[in-house]
Amino acid sequence: MRTSRVVLVVSAVSLLAACAGTAPPAHKPVASVPPLDPKVSRVLVGAGMLNRGDAQGAPLMSVRQVGPVYVDGRWVGDLAEDAYIVVDLKPGAHEVGCSPLEPVRNYIEPRKVSFEAGETKSLVCDMTTRVGLAQKYSSKTYVEPRAISPAAAVVDYKKLP
Repeated sequence: MRTSRVVLVVSAVSLLAACAGTAPPAHKPVASVPPLDPKVSRVLVGAGMLNRGDAQGAPLMSVRQVGPVYVDGRWVGDLAEDAYIVVDLKPGAHEVGCSPLEPVRNYIEPRKVSFEAGETKSLVCDMTTRVGLAQKYSSKTYVEPRAISPAAAVVDYKKLP
């Protein structure tokens, strides 16, 4: 009986260690992005920082920290460190937001952005844990207009109808 418990405990610990060490798959850069049609708008969305401006601030690295990006409630791609996505859309007002896979108690603050025909805008997904959040939230993600890191690679391209 005692041997069974030891085997069970060792197996459980091994399984947990394997799960903790499993990283999301790496992004593959997109081969090319077509030139922007002058009748269409384009948004570039990149991964940002955790607690930007703090001495302990750090880049958001994994899909778990940055995660899926949405335009008008539609999934358009997933972000990780040194990655960005390109989305072509109709001119006008659109809502852009990002939602990490972790922490699960994250508040998503989408941003309304207006686009003119032929215009390209750059946005970055940041996360904060220090802003006055309701008790049920441990973090907040939000999108800021800012240049994307020159080291970042395009990992997804979408054209919304």
